[in-house]
Amino acid sequence: MELSEVRAQYVGTSGETIVIPFVVTNRGNAEDAFQLTSTLPPSFQPAFFHDVEGTGHIRAEEPSVTETPRLGIGQKARFVLRARVPVEMSDGVAQAFEIKATSRFDPSVSQAARATLVASAPSLRGTPLVDRTSVKPGDSLSYTLSLTNAGSVEQKATPKETLAITLVRSPIGTPKAHRIILRGLGLRRLRHTVIRPNTPQVKGLVHKLAYLLEVREAGKAL
Repeated sequence: MELSEVRAQYVGTSGETIVIPFVVTNRGNAEDAFQLTSTLPPSFQPAFFHDVEGTGHIRAEEPSVTETPRLGIGQKARFVLRARVPVEMSDGVAQAFEIKATSRFDPSVSQAARATLVASAPSLRGTPLVDRTSVKPGDSLSYTLSLTNAGSVEQKATPKETLAITLVRSPIGTPKAHRIILRGLGLRRLRHTVIRPNTPQVKGLVHKLAYLLEVREAGKAL
């Protein structure tokens, strides 16, 4: 049996789906079928599909498979592994994995192809700025959070991809870094709600402040 056409490295955008085409060929001396497995973690939602048309794409409503059809001697079949790059996977982080095909007739016969999936994502870096260098007792101090996209892809958001973020607990006594994030999000008082893009970066900031916030998508609870 031969498993081929798997590249050494793939790049996928965090939060989006990637498909990895490959070919299984029966090199044995009898008809056989082969079980398909992957070592990608469950968070990637890996699934195999039979690429009957050889396009490298998945047809609408195509069911996933766990093994090949029975292949005659020398016969080959094309498949794709579909995976979703976790939204929390940061730019440049790599996940090594294997695609493996195992004979149903003789489980001792198998072949694995190794590859690496590298995440490509916007990466927002925040720089807190203050409006003065010294503060007298009773004075107010305002913070501005300047964000720079240091990632490898453009940060995109549409009006429908938004989160309603509400401050539901007082930030008094919380770490200074958390209060700076609140300022950057625009949350300045209890029960204050702001609308922000539903992006991996905003979700990451919200996750750090989960104990202070209530978060909803447009019109429904998360």
